[in-house]
Amino acid sequence: MRGIFAAIVAGGVLCTASGAFAQEPEWQSIATLGSLSRYAGHFARYDYVNPQAPRGGTLDMVVQGTFDSFNPYIPAGQAPSPGFASFGGGLIYSTLMDQSQDEAGVFHASLAQAMQTPADHSWARFRLNEKARWHDGQPVTPEDVVWSFEVLRKISPMYNSYYSGVERAAVTGVHEVAFFFKRAGNRELPYIMGDLPVLPKHWWEGRDAQGKKRDITRPALEIPLGSGPYRLTDFETGKYAVWQRVKDFWGADLPQNIGRYNYDRIRYTYLTGDKAVWEAFKKGGIYDYRQENRITNWMMAYNFPAVHEGRVKQVQFAPYSGYFQAYFFNTRRAKFADVRVRKALTLALDFESMNRLLYFSQYQRIRNYYNTPYTASQGLPAGREREILETVRDLVPEAVFTQEFHLPEYKTLQDSGRYLGQAMQLLREAGFHLEKNGLVDGHGNPFTIEFLFPAQSGLEKAASFYVGHLQRLGIQAFIRTVDNSQYQYRLNHFDYDIVFDVMAQSVSPGNEQMGYFGSAAADIAGSRNLAGVKNKSIDRLIEHLLHAQDYDELAATTRALDRVLLWNYYTVPAWGAQHNNLAYWDKLRMPPRQPAHASYDPMSWWIEP
Repeated sequence: MRGIFAAIVAGGVLCTASGAFAQEPEWQSIATLGSLSRYAGHFARYDYVNPQAPRGGTLDMVVQGTFDSFNPYIPAGQAPSPGFASFGGGLIYSTLMDQSQDEAGVFHASLAQAMQTPADHSWARFRLNEKARWHDGQPVTPEDVVWSFEVLRKISPMYNSYYSGVERAAVTGVHEVAFFFKRAGNRELPYIMGDLPVLPKHWWEGRDAQGKKRDITRPALEIPLGSGPYRLTDFETGKYAVWQRVKDFWGADLPQNIGRYNYDRIRYTYLTGDKAVWEAFKKGGIYDYRQENRITNWMMAYNFPAVHEGRVKQVQFAPYSGYFQAYFFNTRRAKFADVRVRKALTLALDFESMNRLLYFSQYQRIRNYYNTPYTASQGLPAGREREILETVRDLVPEAVFTQEFHLPEYKTLQDSGRYLGQAMQLLREAGFHLEKNGLVDGHGNPFTIEFLFPAQSGLEKAASFYVGHLQRLGIQAFIRTVDNSQYQYRLNHFDYDIVFDVMAQSVSPGNEQMGYFGSAAADIAGSRNLAGVKNKSIDRLIEHLLHAQDYDELAATTRALDRVLLWNYYTVPAWGAQHNNLAYWDKLRMPPRQPAHASYDPMSWWIEP
């Protein structure tokens, strides 16, 4: 990467002359950690797309849930999803750089047509594409970028945490903007800033049709101004939203957009309840494709007439490995403060029996927070990973160095008694004991656990299986489902015992880990530190991760972090499908190959004329 970008530094001061960029070769694709993209230097389009794909028609989709705001950047309100994105721009906003669909850790020029960062990564500068336009025809400016950064950091706890390593943003030229970082050495920060959703300053500081001044700190249902490939054109609150392809979209000819965004319209219908969503797909007409996340449905429910007639097709794609999902303990609560309690509860999950009895043995256990061959810890720590762990040795369990980490495996009838016996022993060591009415602490208070889920999440079946084992330990465990808005409120304010959640992870973990597991995020309302992790060793490892100077160092640090997280039992790792199972109506056509990184790309599909 250092060979791609040259630092523009004069006497320690960033040069602001716009001509400085002219001395550097243009680029269109880069890798976060310096390894070149296979598209570098000749990126005309993604290999997997059909550049002659016909355009037209309406993609009809169903979303389970509702919406009451078009402002996704504040904790209040529920924005439509998909369409809007918490990170990145979604359909409506463009970002400075686009994350590649086909390669992990690769970004393509978008609003920014060029970027520069010095060897120490102490700042990053972006030169905007002069063609970039808002949907009202006004140009996207450096002032928009600076305003977006400043306002998002102000109004959103999530963004404030995510951009905590940035000192300031500044306009450095007619078409240039720079971000200055608090510390040098974080190789990922320039690319994090490339993912910034850029919002229209002039629109948000203006007035609506009624003459009222707009307020980005509050939920709103005015259709917002965007710069992306689609604009929102019609909606009924909580019922549907219609997106129209922008025919004069300024970025239509960018290489990453060739052969994509082929639908004239995308209509999302919002329904409540699994049954209603499933019946909508079977009927057809408002739901064109469905990722089937329930293996019981995939194995047994696709036997309706449209399947037999070939009008509904089933296909499997390679799984997307960039996620971690689990039951998260809220360690802010005293009942989960002791690692022995968390380990006991982890031992009580009989995944093997659940998988066999409920899911046809089609799932596989997630065993690491980072699920790539380079970032997943295995065996005992060795080499550079062990050296990194030695720097926090006095802060981590000794087992990190001396034992392989294993989740329980219930393979025989005897395993159930063995693991539950170990769990009970750990609970006794932590101060609990059994009485007539169940497990109680030293003060006689019963051990209760509430599993909190959003309504119609489909999580109850597996959780009920888990709850049964916890009850065998004398724990008063139960499941509570609440509506989506109440669930989000309780999640934002950490008002739960255990929740089930999914965390996006990448092949090159970085800044987001502070939000997931950093102590500073633990008590910030709305943060992604669901477990309430406050651990000095993890903070140090994340800091080391952020300043890794090559991928080998980053991978070794990630393995060390993975190992420490596992041995602290902040979560009960869940399971994932062996394939991405997809069913679709035959109005859709897709290229023979789908992207290697994203598993599949619906925006590369088209509707048969």
